[in-house]
Amino acid sequence: MCCRSAVIKMKLLALVCLVAATGCGGAPLEEEFGYVDVRPGAHMFWVMYHVNQSGDYTTYPLIMWLQGGPGSSGVGYGNFDEMGPYDISGKPREYAWTKSANLMFVDNPVGTGYSYVDSLANLTTNNDQIATDLVALVKEVFTSHSDMQKMPFFVFCESYGGKMAVDFAIAFEKAIKNGEVVSDFRGVALGDSWISPMDYVNTWGTFLYQMGFVNRAGQAEIDASAALAQAAVDSEKWVQATDQWGATESVVDVVAHGVNFYNVLAVEDIYKTQSHSSDHNDLSFMTPAIRRLYDNHVGRLHRNRVGDPLTDFMNGPQKAHWAIPDSVTWDSQGGYVFDRLAEDFMKPVVDSVVKLLTETDLRVNVFNGNLDLICDTPGTYRWIENMEWPDKINFMEAGTKPIYISSYSSPAALVQSSGNFSLYTIFRSGHMVPVDVPEMGLKLVDTILAAAAATHQHLPPSKKEPTKLKVQEKEPSKRQGDKQKGIPLSAVNSQRSRVVATHLNPATPTGKRFGKLGPTFHGPRRGLHKV
Repeated sequence: MCCRSAVIKMKLLALVCLVAATGCGGAPLEEEFGYVDVRPGAHMFWVMYHVNQSGDYTTYPLIMWLQGGPGSSGVGYGNFDEMGPYDISGKPREYAWTKSANLMFVDNPVGTGYSYVDSLANLTTNNDQIATDLVALVKEVFTSHSDMQKMPFFVFCESYGGKMAVDFAIAFEKAIKNGEVVSDFRGVALGDSWISPMDYVNTWGTFLYQMGFVNRAGQAEIDASAALAQAAVDSEKWVQATDQWGATESVVDVVAHGVNFYNVLAVEDIYKTQSHSSDHNDLSFMTPAIRRLYDNHVGRLHRNRVGDPLTDFMNGPQKAHWAIPDSVTWDSQGGYVFDRLAEDFMKPVVDSVVKLLTETDLRVNVFNGNLDLICDTPGTYRWIENMEWPDKINFMEAGTKPIYISSYSSPAALVQSSGNFSLYTIFRSGHMVPVDVPEMGLKLVDTILAAAAATHQHLPPSKKEPTKLKVQEKEPSKRQGDKQKGIPLSAVNSQRSRVVATHLNPATPTGKRFGKLGPTFHGPRRGLHKV
């Protein structure tokens, strides 16, 4: 295992703003990035932005963001479209999470985004393999960047990223206890996460009926299709269960007249109307059922074709800035990532959440947008209510507390909490909380970090002291002799200024549509997508 690409620390140059008459303002953020060879033939890319605060950045927490999909790029989509310090045009994000913490993005699993494998045989096929690779990455990064070892460390995630996060947390906590890595690991935050697939699929019909999208007949059709998926899960026929999940989505699409799976109150549903161009990646290796799921949940976001703003940006100036090898094309292996994990899609990880609550001191936070369908709030409530852990009675009896933000006077969220477990229900949000309600997204970060800090103050000293690292000698990688320097962002900005990346945020307090417009590009608009 080795860290390569020199893991460069650079100061970002001032970014070009969309309005020429004004400047971006503020000091540029420092960033660190590089590759880690997590296994022979498996290379994972990461980037970490320093907190946008004065003083010593190492005194602030570190958040690692895990995107979903599987196969969606956190370095690309999560960073530039959700909560990173800048959007794709170079404009500083008002509610960037770097205002509260150091922020690390990872292209995970290997084959996602800039991460790549030398052979398709090196792709992961289950959650345990994904967790092992992530532990290898973080161990190497924390060892080569010792400042990160003392930062309070959290994993935030979205969608399938939540499934990956819980097993990573178990494996990483074990590595810490074994003295393999030093870290002040505090907890996880599971956002609209695919923790118990059938609890979601089984509640789609009821949720859509109660929201007024289907009548009783439509609900019955959805429930009947979901029952077939449940039967396949009960028989541990996992590929069949995945196919039936896709079939149930098709039923929903018909009887609910194309309801948006990621925000049921979305005014527009652009992703459904976008067609694949002729230069889309060859996906002929997928079965029709898997291809349909990929197109619905990942392919519409990562089309990897000329004319898609994010794709052009990631394969152009940003690729050069981060010194990505010429042989690597962003997202060229994403379809294979999705396909190889098809047998693992419908396996729940509720037991892993229980392990975190019973075998570790980590704080477990769950947050869910109340307008999400794919990981609907009733499904999240159901798997929590069916989960058994020692503090369950106290949690179930705990009342909810409102959370307010400046955008509107009514509550923006509710939190229910007991011990190390907290549940946040986010109002006016669908699947992507940082996109739909960005102010609440940052408030959520602040709330979770503050709660963890308060808990940490009351821990006995023995649990506050990090485990000492067991040092092992290792040979330097030959790859480290092939260092490259990234190009200045002045070149990146010339491309950014031509980019159009329109986002639909139908669940914002005003219900208005917000876009990021550049002066010359006239490509397709991008809406909300499952990641």
